[in-house]
Amino acid sequence: MKRAIRISILIVGIVGTFIGATVLPVPAVADGGPIITCPQPTPECGVVKKPQPPK
Repeated sequence: MKRAIRISILIVGIVGTFIGATVLPVPAVADGGPIITCPQPTPECGVVKKPQPPK
């Protein structure tokens, strides 16, 4: 009984994932280029420069 419940929850999750992927496609840029989310590289955008070793 427990196994049947676990399998049904797993199947619902897998089917839900495929349905969500088909219903909500990721929007593409008109020219096919990368989607730019940050105007310039900053720590807030996730681009952090590595610290330079002291000379």
